[in-house]
Amino acid sequence: MNRKVKKSGMDMLLLIAVLCIVLIGILTIFSSSSFYGKEKYGDAMIFFKKHMVKVFSGLILLFIAIHINYHRYRWITPIV
Repeated sequence: MNRKVKKSGMDMLLLIAVLCIVLIGILTIFSSSSFYGKEKYGDAMIFFKKHMVKVFSGLILLFIAIHINYHRYRWITPIV
């Protein structure tokens, strides 16, 4: 399996894998909490909505982090 390595950009295979795991998590949260949310709060989607806010916040931070040049922080590695 010879994949060409790009000098810049993101690893699309890794991004797709992460997005698939996030999608599985979204479906799991919805299927496991909809009944409880309906009984306790009167809204079957309450936990789903809260989770989606966190997912979108995480995705925004992910795409911001992709564009940060992490080589600038090499000086901190001896400390860590």
